[in-house]
Amino acid sequence: MTKREEHIKLLKDLEEKYLKSDKQYYEFVWDGPSNWELYENSFPKILFLVKEARNGYHPSTPLQKANTKFMRNIARWSLIIDKAFEQVELPTMPSNSDLREFNDSVAIMEVKKINQENISSTSKDLNEFAFEDREFLKRQIKIIGPQVIFCAGTLDCFDIIHDHKYEFHQKLFSIANTNVWLVDRRIIIGFKHPSIFGWADPNKKDNEAFENLKDLLSNDLVKNAIQQIIANSTAGNIGIAASGA
Repeated sequence: MTKREEHIKLLKDLEEKYLKSDKQYYEFVWDGPSNWELYENSFPKILFLVKEARNGYHPSTPLQKANTKFMRNIARWSLIIDKAFEQVELPTMPSNSDLREFNDSVAIMEVKKINQENISSTSKDLNEFAFEDREFLKRQIKIIGPQVIFCAGTLDCFDIIHDHKYEFHQKLFSIANTNVWLVDRRIIIGFKHPSIFGWADPNKKDNEAFENLKDLLSNDLVKNAIQQIIANSTAGNIGIAASGA
């Protein structure tokens, strides 16, 4: 069974659980990589852990244009992570016209797998879903196998999913409420949700957020962790142990 097939089976099992539950919802949300071949051939493999989907959005659907504030910021933030792993000079804030047309090389994973058509949910509600489905979500992350997990307003959920495993001593760097950890052989970034930024070309708030990410990825401890991930990937052993920080 391929990873894609294993992932589909996992989602179907969870969908079956919700079909039998008493929770009211419009549809089950299918997420993960939209193009498994592109994702599995990418480096680093980036997973965006986001909150919930609505309006019929399914992250697993390929060729969805990066033409909304959510998708543009996913493209923008994955671009600078890619450049950090290329170990080249990090770019200035790209305009919308400079971004990838699609986000098919990354994975987007929803904490809440059912669409209740809520404009937003409370942190308490999302945390309850993270706790209830934590074993499923943990398994989903393992199958997707990212080197970078970008928690887009979902760091508390990630903490719940992983039984509060990230500790102070594992934190590599923190700046302006932007944090980075080395956990479970992965870089974990705690950041804002991509939909909080503007529709048009980047404004002051967007630029400040991008500069925070740039400063974070330029930090020596983070750069050293990236170098070790690259070295282990080349050696055929993706990831680094937390003790290697």
